[in-house]
Amino acid sequence: MSLHIVKKGILDSIQDAGHYGRQHLGIGPGGVMDFIAFRTANALVGNSKGEAVLEMHFPGPVIHFTADCLIALSGADFGAVIDEVDININQPLVVNKGSILRFQQKRNGARCYLAVRGGLNNELFPYHFSGENEVVALPWKADLYGLYNNDRIRFVQGSFFCQLSESSRQHFCNSPFSITTQSNRMGYRLKGEALQLTEKQELVSAAVTKGTIQLLPNGQLIVLMADHQTIGGYPCIGHVISADIPSLAQSDNGQALAFESVSIAEAETLRLHQEQHLQQLQYSCTFRMQEYFSL
Repeated sequence: MSLHIVKKGILDSIQDAGHYGRQHLGIGPGGVMDFIAFRTANALVGNSKGEAVLEMHFPGPVIHFTADCLIALSGADFGAVIDEVDININQPLVVNKGSILRFQQKRNGARCYLAVRGGLNNELFPYHFSGENEVVALPWKADLYGLYNNDRIRFVQGSFFCQLSESSRQHFCNSPFSITTQSNRMGYRLKGEALQLTEKQELVSAAVTKGTIQLLPNGQLIVLMADHQTIGGYPCIGHVISADIPSLAQSDNGQALAFESVSIAEAETLRLHQEQHLQQLQYSCTFRMQEYFSL
């Protein structure tokens, strides 16, 4: 391994794309919270799109590189420095053996992703720049404009949306909710005006997935995230669309959220455009890297 964790951060974990196909057995898929940052970091270092990365929160870890390697950071900007030199997110970096990565300031976002060429069980990167503990940024960056939605979190209506009272439906779509400190990788608990159904019902547990918006008995909401359970007995009033899960994942405690209802067709179109952008990024990074290191 080329990474030595000198000081651990808050809730650091190794994550990949998740493991689907077992939810009917009660096994959640897990995986990264923000798949845009995950895919971007891997693309920048020439990894396959599903290679495992280090998912970090602030305060972040202190990492010592015990071998030369190619890395990239994406997602949240935590003011990263290598050997006291400021480095950018969304840009590939050649790091020499002996260098130290630190995170000094939380600028925006909630989760930062570190990818290493070859994966975290990596093969050494066979390229070394002269100079002691030198970091060299390669001359291209990922443009993620338009991939995150910073205005509203879009959702499709769930089976119980129409059973909300009229005032609750209006409030859900027109008033902000704040993310509470009880939020984590399993789910985001939201705080706002209590919502109500037109009548109370005893429910049989039903399947849930990432993005499911559940109405709790106290009238507050929880949005299920990467480590969600596979069934739940609370009314489902909506599902955050897949394209906006990364935006939600980069929202932090105390941040205000607003919701916007969209159709399933709109949700599919938005996700398709997002996937096309990420695939083009993967191809472009592979081409640039082959071109650059063949010089």
